[in-house]
Amino acid sequence: MNRPTLLCSVLAVCLSPLAVLAQGKRPLNHDDYDRWPSIRGAALSPDGRWVAYSVDPAWGDGVLHVQEIDGTKTFEHARGSQPQFSADSRSIVFVEKKSVVAERAKQLAELRAGKKPSAAAGATETRGVPTMPRRGPGGVPIGRPGADRDAVLLVLDLGSGKVETLGKARGHRVVRRGEYLLFHRPLPESAKREGAAAPANAPERTGRRGGRAGARRGGRARRGAAAPGTGRLAAPTPGAAARGPGDRPAAGKSVGTDLVVRQFATGQQRTFADVVSFRTTAEDRWLLLTRTGKRAGLSAVPLAGGDEITLLAGDATISAPVTDPHYRVLAFTSDAVDKAAAAARKKPVEAAASLPVGASTPRRRKKPEEPKIYHDIYLWEFSAAAAQRIVSRTTPGIPAGHHIEPGNLAFSRDGGVLSFEVRQPPQPESPPILPSERVVLDIWHWNDGLIQPQQARNRARDDRRTCVLHRKGGSLVVLGDEAAPTARLLARDGSTALVSSGKRYEKMISYDGRYADYSIVDTRTGVRTRLLTKSRTGVLHHPLVAT
Repeated sequence: MNRPTLLCSVLAVCLSPLAVLAQGKRPLNHDDYDRWPSIRGAALSPDGRWVAYSVDPAWGDGVLHVQEIDGTKTFEHARGSQPQFSADSRSIVFVEKKSVVAERAKQLAELRAGKKPSAAAGATETRGVPTMPRRGPGGVPIGRPGADRDAVLLVLDLGSGKVETLGKARGHRVVRRGEYLLFHRPLPESAKREGAAAPANAPERTGRRGGRAGARRGGRARRGAAAPGTGRLAAPTPGAAARGPGDRPAAGKSVGTDLVVRQFATGQQRTFADVVSFRTTAEDRWLLLTRTGKRAGLSAVPLAGGDEITLLAGDATISAPVTDPHYRVLAFTSDAVDKAAAAARKKPVEAAASLPVGASTPRRRKKPEEPKIYHDIYLWEFSAAAAQRIVSRTTPGIPAGHHIEPGNLAFSRDGGVLSFEVRQPPQPESPPILPSERVVLDIWHWNDGLIQPQQARNRARDDRRTCVLHRKGGSLVVLGDEAAPTARLLARDGSTALVSSGKRYEKMISYDGRYADYSIVDTRTGVRTRLLTKSRTGVLHHPLVAT
């Protein structure tokens, strides 16, 4: 037998079993993928004895499975999700979602009866943990996302198998490694129908499209429509970062609901009324509450038990509270002072409007302008005293006309230096013109580093300046400038900061890449020392090696 014939015989013998196996199976296709269920939200108990997970089909209602790892005990609950164990591994809290199948059947019945379906079927829930736009050391994310809004919260006792229904909750969170459960009650149906559930720190819309149309076209007149009188892109609304779980924007006044703090080990519960949003801080030792009603404002409560402390009273917007790494002080921004002054100025007008018909009232020739509301910086030292206002737009050292940007606070690692940002005053408002005479132009000079739309997009960022406040001595220094608006603290004591600027190399972006100059700045004097020139890689900063 020659060599080719022998090789063909060997291949035939080797491939014949594969051919037999291939006759009984077929390749997978997309229809098979769509039928596969998914395992979501797996959780392991602290003692390692239990595992919980949800099995969700591609479409339909899932099932929560709780299984003993070394035993045979199992529990199942239809439509259960988001399992979380208690610290003692004796109970588990989870959410029961609405039935997608039942909701679809209801909507089909309404559709066949000639009615408009009440809601969309098969709506997917939002997953993930909410983040803060800027979060300093010690800043803790707020609760759970809005996915569990108005969902039913349940607690399963792993010893007896008994399920306790806690009711609907528009937000919940397990803190202190499973010692406490915090859940926020939903709004009453009457409040939802009346549309009176706007959180105190809900985002406000400055224009129809938030100024994005002006950013795309880049014209001054077009951009002016985003924020009247500014000529720049509309900035994010103060306080959007401080929204708690379940907050939903709506028209009308803020309406708070009950927040329940439950201790897993004892089952004891504490209820705080009129809570709009909540968060924990200082390694979950303190609970921060934004409330309405008689106790409107920001307050703090020791989570392990203790009296509630009012940090700031009154109707105000609170933005992004942050702590130092050692949890000795807490800083936040608020517009309480200007809001109180604006409310006091409105009282005479409201009193005149409430006079009986026919009563003489002073004639007002023109409508008064709405007062501008600015934010101040407050500091609280985790004591029984209220928070103190430490920086305002009139504080010596802040450039004239600048105002404090809400949020964006950060402490140095020893807590002695606080960094924040100020914003330049808005550009003067252009005189009104006829729509037929309005012209929108994009003007670009060949010496410009960026084209006009890119300049308009970056203008809101470039108008900010980083400042630092040295708590000991109270000195305030502006670190940012036109070339390098922002700075980042480096040293443990906050004595130095890092600034970078790439404006000199903007022309090279389109054909060579991004470059920047890096400098070290003394936060007490503002003196800069060049560190790197025309660097593409940048500077890596590690807190353990910075001095």
